[in-house]
Amino acid sequence: MQGVNDAKTLISKYLNKEAEYGGLLSKIADNEKAIENLKSESDELIEESKHLEMEREVLQSIKIKSQDLHGKIVDIQIHSSNSMLLTTKPPPRKTISTNSPSGCISS
Repeated sequence: MQGVNDAKTLISKYLNKEAEYGGLLSKIADNEKAIENLKSESDELIEESKHLEMEREVLQSIKIKSQDLHGKIVDIQIHSSNSMLLTTKPPPRKTISTNSPSGCISS
């Protein structure tokens, strides 16, 4: 029986080889489509990554400029405060006049 089963198996494989071959070709075509889709998706993600990197660089530049401006504003405020202190006249001193008969305070 062993030989008969082997012969039946061989005949079955021979008769079904076209169907097997067609199924394999179909799987190959499906996998090639999947590969193309993945390549396309990869290209899109690479482009998006490049755009995001450019945006990050722009934002970093803006952040640095903002920090520089903030530092300049603080310097200007400090300089302005110091200038105002130097240019502001102190209020007149009140003195007690010893020449006045009543000893009143004069300004």
